[in-house]
Amino acid sequence: SRLIKPVKNYYDYRLAIAESSNQTILQTLLNKKVTTVTNSENAQSVPVVVYHGIVEEADGRNATLEQIKEQLYGLHTAGYKTVSLEDYLLFTQGQKELPEKSFLLTFDDGRKDSLKTDPILKALNYQAVMFVITSKIGSSEYYLSMSELKSMQKSNRWNIQSHSHNAH
Repeated sequence: SRLIKPVKNYYDYRLAIAESSNQTILQTLLNKKVTTVTNSENAQSVPVVVYHGIVEEADGRNATLEQIKEQLYGLHTAGYKTVSLEDYLLFTQGQKELPEKSFLLTFDDGRKDSLKTDPILKALNYQAVMFVITSKIGSSEYYLSMSELKSMQKSNRWNIQSHSHNAH
């Protein structure tokens, strides 16, 4: 099915994706037989890859920059392309076809460390969605400022969306 099966609430859904481990999702994608995608091969489903934070040592919830780089380059080498949030939503509603090797790339919370991935996105011509905790914008060195978010949005690599106003 093209649609995501409903869960009790949005947070449970995001947590389930994050905790299922991007590594498992990415490994599944990369283990698929690599074929040349033509216009007639459309996606039946589109995985959502969620990153929470970038840390020096991976802890199961957060990844290192090297892990993210390795995973995204692996997907790119295997022919995967990112899709916009708008295209993803149209796809889930049956209003748009997407290429077989499509995925939605997201980052949570509006953490400043997520910005470290921007050169990778640029090099791979990838785009991502940043879900921002709006009450935290610029509140500390940990969170992105409004000017950083605006700059990210202007790059056309980032789509800035609300995660919530007061965390989870």
